[in-house]
Parts: sequence; C-alpha cells; structure tokens
Amino acid sequence: MDVYGDGFTDARALHHSRARTACWVVRRIEGGKAMNWTSPAEFFAMGGYGQYVWGSVAVTLVALCTEWLLLRQRRKAALSQVKRKLILREEGSR
Repeated sequence: MDVYGDGFTDARALHHSRARTACWVVRRIEGGKAMNWTSPAEFFAMGGYGQYVWGSVAVTLVALCTEWLLLRQRRKAALSQVKRKLILREEGSR
C-alpha cells in the first residue's frame, strides 16, 4: 500500500520510536523553522491551515460561551425556584 503526500510516495513509519530517522515535524522543530513567522498574516494563515485552526478556535469559544450562558441561566432558575419554595414554606408555617 502506498501513502501519497506532497507528490511522492512514502510508506515508512517515521513517527515510530524504532524508526531510523526522525519524522519531518521533529526535524523542522529541532531546526528552529517550524514556528517562525515573519508577519501577522503568516501567523494567521498557519501555513495554509489557518481556516481550520481558527475555525476550530472559534467553534470552541462559541461552545464554551454558550455553555457558560446556559449554566448561568440554569443557576438563576434554580435560585428563583429555591426562593419561591422558601417563601411558600414561610407562608405555610404562619
């Protein structure tokens, strides 16, 4: 089975601990070239994967904010329910 990527076939397991050479990500990070952006536009482009990276960040932030708002709403509802029960209990004991 051939694995295609970047126009060539490469079926070696370079990420395996017993592989002969380090994988390309490790080689780039060790060489100091992996995260070296020269402009903010390059940073936001993320090497062509910016739409996926920033899209994932946006979806995560929307989910977290939605969860926070829903929890806040449920807390207010629970507190008002407890207050109503306390008021009814006080009125019933009179």
